[in-house]
Amino acid sequence: MSLQGIYLASRALDAHQRALETTGQNIANVNTPGYSRQVTALRSVSSSDSTTLAGVSNGVGGGVDASIVLRSHASWLDRSTDSLRAQVGDATIASRLATRVEGVIGEPSDTGLQASLDRFFAAFQAVADRPNDPTLRTAAVRSATQVSDRFQQAFFDLDAVQSEVQDGVESNIHQLNSLTQQIAGLSRTIGSAQAVGQPASELLDQRDQLLNQLTQLTGAQVSGRDGGDLVVSVGGITLVQDGEAQTIQLDPEGSPSLTDGTKLVASGGELGARLKAVQQEIPNHKSRLMAIRDTLATQVNQLHATGTDRTGASGGPIFVFDSGGTMSVSSVLQADSNRLAIGDGTAGDGAIAGTISQLRSQPSILPAYQTLVGEVATRVSFAKQRLEMTQASLTQLETMQSSESGVNLDEELATMVAQQHIYAASARLLSTYDQMLDTLIQRTGV
Repeated sequence: MSLQGIYLASRALDAHQRALETTGQNIANVNTPGYSRQVTALRSVSSSDSTTLAGVSNGVGGGVDASIVLRSHASWLDRSTDSLRAQVGDATIASRLATRVEGVIGEPSDTGLQASLDRFFAAFQAVADRPNDPTLRTAAVRSATQVSDRFQQAFFDLDAVQSEVQDGVESNIHQLNSLTQQIAGLSRTIGSAQAVGQPASELLDQRDQLLNQLTQLTGAQVSGRDGGDLVVSVGGITLVQDGEAQTIQLDPEGSPSLTDGTKLVASGGELGARLKAVQQEIPNHKSRLMAIRDTLATQVNQLHATGTDRTGASGGPIFVFDSGGTMSVSSVLQADSNRLAIGDGTAGDGAIAGTISQLRSQPSILPAYQTLVGEVATRVSFAKQRLEMTQASLTQLETMQSSESGVNLDEELATMVAQQHIYAASARLLSTYDQMLDTLIQRTGV
């Protein structure tokens, strides 16, 4: 009799003990975020790998061997989920910023710019109807002050939003560098472990969690997720490769770039949305508001200059600008509303004031502002819808990933019971061979 049976039984005990330990690892991490279910791969040991004491195969086989612990991960969904995470990151920030800008515009509202413009034009129409009423002259000057103040407040608020977003960009850059450094470090460790045949399932899970954060932050493209040769790039620039990470910084213009000055174009994710807002969207809102303000000031001043005030002097500017570009109402008019040139200077003439009031239909003033308000409202609605749709799609894909790589407690418990029975049977087999050998030793040669 050979010792083959003992070898076979002991291999079975070792293999199923390892399989049971893997099942225990799965159960222990059933609620661990990002954990991928692990499976012990069993392989049958061929008869050529199993020999008798005489060195000749008996043809039966050598039992079972736990060759490696595999990580159950739906890698075929990675590219799709990466893309959706980038879209969710972009849509989240876009929705938040669109709502913030809508709050700055503050329409419709009794204190908004449109209400101020309406009161301004109405005040000049009232003066045109009753040019000899000094109270209405004072009200017209006051309405002009309200308009200039409301414009200035809008610019101040937009500057504040732009500053907030730029702070967010700086925070994102710090987060980006931290993530790439951690990912590069894990890649080196994973590569070293896999090079000597050691499993790195937990390390791969940790790195995947970091990659998920990075793709949502920047819309990064990732390849080589399953090994240490991971490559991460953003906007065509490689940030992580061969276990090394490049450092990103902000240049004097506030744009992300490499240390050699190469600009990093992040067109997706949270960072991409913030860069788009701070570099394009908010400046566009400011420039359009500025165009409306300047057109109003220019046309009102031109019309006012053609009139004559109560002192007989030609009308000076109603709106003036300081060296910093801030608009206000002329101090002359604020001190004396009789200097308001509403007509040709004769009693009862308010033709100039009437013409100023008709500027409300000028396409580049009130209608242009209403168009801007409508676009902001549309952007808020679109951003919220896009966020809902992308989030729903991402949730669906994550559910699919979880169904393949997540831990099902009922399934693991059933597997554990089966492994327990197999282990017990293997132990019984070993005990049987032990008894047979004992019989052989005790009774042979007596």
